[in-house]
Amino acid sequence: SMLGLDAPLFPLKNPGILSIPIGFLAAIIACLAFPSRKSEEMFDEIYVRQNTGIGMAKAIDH
Repeated sequence: SMLGLDAPLFPLKNPGILSIPIGFLAAIIACLAFPSRKSEEMFDEIYVRQNTGIGMAKAIDH
């Protein structure tokens, strides 16, 4: 084992049952604990863009 354990901490056939929700919870806690100043500053601008379309780029042909 990578941690040097003889037996797994959680003997599950599919460890994603625990690791995925724990990962989401850790991401939410990190976002709430360490907010981005840039995101806070751009919130009003993005709110106006999403509701009015002002400042959006024009569509391009592919």
